[in-house]
This record gives sequence, structure tokens and C-alpha cells, in this order.
Amino acid sequence: MLPNEREVYRLVRPVVLRYSEANPGAQLVAEELAQHIERLSVLEWNAPRLPKEATQLLLCLNVSTFTSDGREVLADIVRTALSERLPIVMVHQTDPCEGGCNFKNFFETTPQDLIDAQLFGPVAIAWEPRPYRKVSIRLTAQALGSLHQGFMSAARPKRLQTTEGREPATRSRFKMLLGARAAMRLGRRSIRRSAMQHDTNVELGTPLDVSASQTRHGGSIESPRARTVSQIRRSHGEEPCEEPSSDASVNAIYLSARTQ
Repeated sequence: MLPNEREVYRLVRPVVLRYSEANPGAQLVAEELAQHIERLSVLEWNAPRLPKEATQLLLCLNVSTFTSDGREVLADIVRTALSERLPIVMVHQTDPCEGGCNFKNFFETTPQDLIDAQLFGPVAIAWEPRPYRKVSIRLTAQALGSLHQGFMSAARPKRLQTTEGREPATRSRFKMLLGARAAMRLGRRSIRRSAMQHDTNVELGTPLDVSASQTRHGGSIESPRARTVSQIRRSHGEEPCEEPSSDASVNAIYLSARTQ
């Protein structure tokens, strides 16, 4: 990644991330996530009832969570999300300069009914200070359902290296790669079948397919098995004789030589 670029993630499907003004720090986290995650919309949620457009709820855990003036509003929003089974993405602020605190404090400030409802069952994502913030953003993007990762230039924010227009070309190259791999697999299977058939013919003494591998010398046709028999005779100091009339006799000589 170049110095003037920042990581950009693309979600599998559009996500509407809701945050509440009664949750101090949540708006800043949501806006920073929107700068790094494509297809992510961040909207407010300040009423107890469930909004029409809501995919997930962002809950920023810091020293002011459930302790500020809007703690009852935030508690009602969280209760609604839990009752409606709306996924809650929790980020834990770890920087004391930005309101970070120890996680055990939330078990003292959070309403007991939310704790009993397993609000803190899922693992909260640590919202680290810079320069480690990019790790927190990556983990949050994965929790929201990120698919692709690219880079965006800070000087030209509208120009993306990972764009939607390149997806058809990427799919085409992927299909070509699958086709090439399938062809390679078929070729390897064909070679293995031919080798297994050859080994079976040699062990069982089955005559080879002379028509597929015969060679011509001076107008005569000589099979590979017959040439092997002639070589065996020469190695024993015998005069080569004419090729036996039957494939069975050729196989008998060939197998007897192999067993010696």
C-alpha cells in the first residue's frame, strides 16, 4: 500500500449500519468505517422502535456507554435489537484519550437485563488507536461481511483499484482458469489410464496393440514385443530368428526372459 492510499473493503451485499446519538463515540466510528467500506450506509437510530432500514446496530463501548444522559434511550434501542434479533457489532474503545476503559467496567454500568440477554456473548472488536486502527477496521469489515479488499487513493478518492466494472473480467479469467485446470486433470487421468493398461498387459502377457505402435523397417512390420525377443536372443549369443507366427509364442519367450 502506498503512503497516499488507504484500504477499502467491499461488502457482499449492502449493509445499513445504525448508531445512536445516545451512544457517545459511535458516530465517529461509523463515519470512519464508511470511509473504508463500500456498500455501507450509516444512519442514526434514536427511537426505541426498530427502523425500517436497519441491517446491523453499532454499539461503541467506552467510558460513557450506559452512563451518559441518554443511557435509557440507548438501553431501549439495544433491547429492541436483541428482541428483533438484529445483529449488534460491538467495538471496544481501548484508547484512554478517546474514552477507552477496561472491559470489566461494562458489567457494572450495563443494565442487568441486557447482560442476562447475552449482550456481551459475542466478542467485541478492539478499536485500537492509530496506527493500529487499520486492523480494527479490517476486523469490523469482516464482521459486517466484507468480500474484496483494495486500495483507494487519498488524493483521488473516486478512483478505486477494486471497482465494480472489473468484476465481469475477473469472472471471465476465473472461468478460463477453471477450464484449464479441468483440461489438465483430464489429461493426467488419460495418461494414468494408459500407463495402468500397459502395466496390466505386461503382467498378464496380453499381446500389445501392434497396430498402434508398430514400426516399419524395409517394408516389414515388426512389433515392439518381437523386437524385445530379438534383443533377448542377441544378449544370450543366439542368432536372431524370424518373428514367431503367433503372439502367444512371442509372449511366452518375453515372459520367460523376464523371470530369469
